[in-house]
Amino acid sequence: MSLSGSHQVSNYTTGDASSATAYINPFYYARNMAPIYPVYLHDMSTGELIYDANGNKQYDRGSLYARPQNLDRHIVWETELNMDRTYRSTMQSQVYMDISFLKDFKFSVKGDLNTRNSENQTYNNATIGDGAGNSGRASRTMYRYKNYTTQQQLTWDKEFGLHKLDVFAGHENYNYNYAYTYGYKTTETFEGGTELINFTNITSLDGYQNNYRTESYLSRARYNYDSKYFLEGSFRRDGSSRFYKDNRWGNFWSVGSSWTITKENFMRPYLDKINMLKLRASYGEVGNDASVDYYGYMALYGMDQNANIGASYKTQNEALDIQWETSSSFGVALEGTFFKRANLTVEYFDKRSQDLLFNVYLPLSAGGTSTSNAEATITKNLGSVSNRGVEIIFDVNVIKNHDWKWNLGVNATTLKNKIVTLPEQNRANGIVTGNNKYMEGHGIYDFWMYQYSGVDQMTGRALYEPDLDKYYIGDVAVAGKTQFPSAYLVTIDKNNSGTIEKKYYSTYTTYAKKDWSGSAIPDVYGSLSSSLSYKNFDFSVLCTYSLGGKTLDYSYQSLMSVTATTHALHSDLLKAWNGVPAGMTESSSDRIDPNGIPVINYGLSTYSDALSTRFLKDASYMVVKNVAINYNFPKSITDRLDIGNLSVNLSIENLATFTKLRGMNPQQSFAGTNNNAFVTARVFSMGINVKL
Repeated sequence: MSLSGSHQVSNYTTGDASSATAYINPFYYARNMAPIYPVYLHDMSTGELIYDANGNKQYDRGSLYARPQNLDRHIVWETELNMDRTYRSTMQSQVYMDISFLKDFKFSVKGDLNTRNSENQTYNNATIGDGAGNSGRASRTMYRYKNYTTQQQLTWDKEFGLHKLDVFAGHENYNYNYAYTYGYKTTETFEGGTELINFTNITSLDGYQNNYRTESYLSRARYNYDSKYFLEGSFRRDGSSRFYKDNRWGNFWSVGSSWTITKENFMRPYLDKINMLKLRASYGEVGNDASVDYYGYMALYGMDQNANIGASYKTQNEALDIQWETSSSFGVALEGTFFKRANLTVEYFDKRSQDLLFNVYLPLSAGGTSTSNAEATITKNLGSVSNRGVEIIFDVNVIKNHDWKWNLGVNATTLKNKIVTLPEQNRANGIVTGNNKYMEGHGIYDFWMYQYSGVDQMTGRALYEPDLDKYYIGDVAVAGKTQFPSAYLVTIDKNNSGTIEKKYYSTYTTYAKKDWSGSAIPDVYGSLSSSLSYKNFDFSVLCTYSLGGKTLDYSYQSLMSVTATTHALHSDLLKAWNGVPAGMTESSSDRIDPNGIPVINYGLSTYSDALSTRFLKDASYMVVKNVAINYNFPKSITDRLDIGNLSVNLSIENLATFTKLRGMNPQQSFAGTNNNAFVTARVFSMGINVKL
């Protein structure tokens, strides 16, 4: 039996990508606040600080001199006065028992119970910021998690000379319960009081529970002959409460084998060069129900109230046919050790997700499922996605002698993501979601964006490819199309081998063309490592890298946009268009600068700085992930101190990051977006290890 527990108190500061433009996000505020505005209140005529009655400096909220940016907001002041704190208590317990019988059999029983209670307390002051308009506000969010698992396992392990066989069978139950309670009050009685009793107006009080259960039957058999040929197979049957009883169970299996080639007689002449060589292959399937709501097959209704009278509305249509999503994985690899120095693994993998769940539209007579749009949907298993690629792992002992050891390693992976199947209703036009588009034959992370052509050197305006599939140019109407507004059309005559060719551009993305614009998935990614040992010193470096792929830099777009509201600007604006270049004419072949920066003009910023491929950046990066040094004291010292071992170590995590733009973090999102959010912390660690 084992039992453990913990209690944690955490203070939280908003800084994730979902709050990228929130006033209380310090990354957003620090990046965008114009540097001409002071932190503290000053006398504008003398520049002297203004103190309060107690002689303390006062923060500048901007209202005394009508600051045009972030008026009545102050990130430092608000962070000092506000509170966002979480108390968390956990308990993990496990009981287990192994019974061996009949020499080769073992029966195991395991059970574990885990609970977690979490309470988030927030307070927004009544002086400055979000709470000021509500005379202060406070909330309590309480979560209670409880889950337990029981397992019964039977194993049989037997050797017959050169043959070895082990068989496993098991059964498992999993139960999950989640309870949520939320309370929110406004209008504080005493300044700075954070408890709910200090507030007089109940704004919200809510609570609900979720329950989820699974049951699984497991089996596996493994065989090897002379540690040369290996064969393994497994089968499992899983049931989930998220599906209707007739589709609750799914069957999943896997098979794998490997061959240690260097065990063969024909390899004996080469063992001094090829120390180990193994070929392995496998195929397997697993089920996934995580993308299904806890009550995914049921007709669901939302609960609300109006004037203290209960109300309900439909949020989900019944979907009795949905079933497990299936992820299948095929892999084949060659592993080897050469010259007792180098290790190499090359693996090809193909992972496919099948029966993916999508919302399919129904007639409104089926019952609307949206509170904002006139639509009715039902969930169905219709999609499939493929992820395939190659992974290479290599390391070599460059130096290996009595005092010195130096190992270098590299890992490289290529990945190709492709949507294989979409619902019938979406196959022709795909599914546009934000700046991406789901389309058969394309990847989930492929960008679908307005196409930036460059800067018109005659006007300094940004130009985009026009959408000629929707709009026609000229006075002659075209069936199925709308006339392109002349106010946003630029026509340039280009001399093409003596023939004048008209080229059209749009100055407004509303009438611009959207097209495929690359993928967030890199061409190759992986790591580089080096470890060096000299006598009692150990030194290691680990770097991670990514080459290729694109990231959409929202932060850069914001800093490059010039609006009527004062805010910080990017230094790249110093390279903006500043007049017609010498010798430039209407018909110059280089009139369009594809890498140009539009003219600084806040009246045109809506058009020139709109979200387009202009703000797609190379997502390549190199990160010095970890640098560590360790020293093991010699035995002469540890014997004198009467201890077994003594060592000291120093390490630095996330020492440096190199990207195309300073401040850009391509690691922030696998989907390829970069915004005002926490960057990975640089961590310095020092330790002393003593073994008695």
